[in-house]
Amino acid sequence: MAKIFNDGTWRDFIEKLSSYEGTVTKYCKENSMSKSQFYYYKKKFEQSNNPTFHAIVLNVEESAPKAAKDNEKNVRM
Repeated sequence: MAKIFNDGTWRDFIEKLSSYEGTVTKYCKENSMSKSQFYYYKKKFEQSNNPTFHAIVLNVEESAPKAAKDNEKNVRM
């Protein structure tokens, strides 16, 4: 039966695999975890490191008059 670890422990396991010279299957057996758990947390942490795009809606009506005023200032100078 697989053990339950916290996120910090999972991050350590994933980082240590890079220097491990055996297979993922062997690594998981030695550390009492299932491969599915290992890959789940690996994917979870990879996704959390990716930036997320958030769309921002701008009110065009409010920004248009300001742009027009700025253009008027540039023309008068």
